[in-house]
Amino acid sequence: MQIFRPINIYLHRRFEEASGLKGAEIGVLSGDNAFEIASLLGDRLSRLYLVDPYIPYDENSISNRDELNYRYGPFMQKQKEKARRKLEPYSFVNFVYEPSVEAAGRLLAEGELLDFVYIDATHTEEEVRKDITAWLPLVKPGGVLSGHDFNFKGVSAAVRALLEPYELLPGGTDWVYIKPEKEK
Repeated sequence: MQIFRPINIYLHRRFEEASGLKGAEIGVLSGDNAFEIASLLGDRLSRLYLVDPYIPYDENSISNRDELNYRYGPFMQKQKEKARRKLEPYSFVNFVYEPSVEAAGRLLAEGELLDFVYIDATHTEEEVRKDITAWLPLVKPGGVLSGHDFNFKGVSAAVRALLEPYELLPGGTDWVYIKPEKEK
C-alpha cells in the first residue's frame, strides 16, 4: 500500500473538484514527492513545474563549489536522471533546471500563476526566506504555499517570520499557508 506525505493528501482533498491545476515543487532530488503529486493530482493537473538546478550544496560545512562538485556532483546527476525517468510518463511535468529564485522570477515575468507551490529545497533560514519571498507572488489568491521539514530550525524560523497564519499538518513536518483572497 502506498503511503503519501500529508501535504499530498492535503492537496488532493483541497483540489478534489479542480481541473487545469498548475503547481510547482521546489527541490525535487529523485522525484519521489513529485511522483506522489503527479499520482494523486494527475488528471487535474495541466502543469507541474519541478524546480531543481541539481547543483551540489552543503548547508553545514563545505563552501568550496569545486569540492562540492567533486564529492556530490555524480550523486546529484544520478538523482536528476532518476527523477526524469520516474516522471517521464506525465506530459504535464516541466523540469526547470535553474535555481529557485531565478526560476520564480522568470515564471512571474511570463505571467504565470500557480494553484500551489511546495518548497523542499535548502533548509537554511536565509534560503527558505528567499524561496518564500520569490514564490509567494506566483501563488493565486486562495492558493497554497507549502513546504517540508518544519522541524529544521531554518525552515520553521523563516515560515514563522514571513507567513501568518500557517498550519502544520499531521506529523508536524509539512507546513501550509493559504494566500489570502485579498491582499491586506
